[in-house]
Amino acid sequence: MVSDLDVPLGKRIELARRRRGLSRAVLAGLVGRSAEWIRQVERDERAVDRLSILLRLAEVLKISDVSGFLGSAVPLAPRRNLPRVPVNELRELLFQPELTHQPHHAVDNGQLERLRRDVIDTWTGWQDSPHRYTMTLQRLPGLLRTLAELGEAPATDGLAACTYRLVSAVLRRIGDQPLALLAIERSVQAARRTGDPLAEIACAGGFASTLLSLGFPDRARQLCLELLEELRTRVSSETVEEISVYGAMQLTAAEATAADDDQVAAERLLDQARATAGRLTEDRNDLRTGFGPTDVEIHAVRIALTFGRARHALRIAETVDTGKIHARERRARHYITVAQAHGRESNTFGAIFSLLKAEEACPEEIRFSAEARDVVQDLLARDNALVRTDLWALAERSGLA
Repeated sequence: MVSDLDVPLGKRIELARRRRGLSRAVLAGLVGRSAEWIRQVERDERAVDRLSILLRLAEVLKISDVSGFLGSAVPLAPRRNLPRVPVNELRELLFQPELTHQPHHAVDNGQLERLRRDVIDTWTGWQDSPHRYTMTLQRLPGLLRTLAELGEAPATDGLAACTYRLVSAVLRRIGDQPLALLAIERSVQAARRTGDPLAEIACAGGFASTLLSLGFPDRARQLCLELLEELRTRVSSETVEEISVYGAMQLTAAEATAADDDQVAAERLLDQARATAGRLTEDRNDLRTGFGPTDVEIHAVRIALTFGRARHALRIAETVDTGKIHARERRARHYITVAQAHGRESNTFGAIFSLLKAEEACPEEIRFSAEARDVVQDLLARDNALVRTDLWALAERSGLA
């Protein structure tokens, strides 16, 4: 006999809904979500990660054993073949007292200039190296040690903000979200000391992205909206750098809003970002934010997929000129999103082709990206004989088989 614990959460919700004679649309209205959200939950394509929603579902579906329902319904993180990532050294450095507590002393200008070049080179490698994870993780501890040697000084605040923001971005991508949160807090604090509102808001945008990756889309969304308002009041929005940071914040807000299941607001923010991108003549990477017309459409693909609209996501993807995506990291992530969309449509060939394009852009992204690992493992489970050789070769190259 199969126990309730052996039945996936989505299937239990579907069975309870059918027993009550409710359509997805009706259930969605009663719990304050969309019918598409219910469909994704029932197919276990989306986790119910809020206790308030679980309680509301239990109430609407007339679950008699609420404690049992909640106890078995709490979603567990899927087991994945996670790559071994050397972050112990970074963790030790981040757990030390903040560098800004070091006493002020005269800064060695030569050392400061070398650090500035190293930070720029490491950021560039993170965004555009085919071995971006390996290279960046090797270099970050040295950057943090140099900052510690220089100590707190106005000349180092900007570099500290930029370095900690990079540390947070790397940790966020490899899945160490709590450590990423600690790093981005250091980044925002250092940026605040610079007195540069644009740098401060760019770092705060990284804080919003970290909140989103931690599973707090509502808080990330609220923070983004507050930062957009702050940009309007504190920054003139006349230079291309200011326009770029403003547009990047709109895209982060749109992504958080989509994760918070508000399709209308997410589409509105996307349209606003398109209008902002129209003020630029090209895709830009000011303050390492990455914004422009191409970036808007890349986000549109991801947001469409968030709402389960895989075909619509693929139609948008067909209009994206990948030749204009200069950074390997963005190109690889875009192809992984397209692979996810093909996977949702059960198009094995399209999914594998997109994964191979992602590997071509940045081989390490396949190995370290949770989204890519999920797509690969899903395709391996299908075991299509026509593509088995290519798929297993990709999985072995990426350390996933």
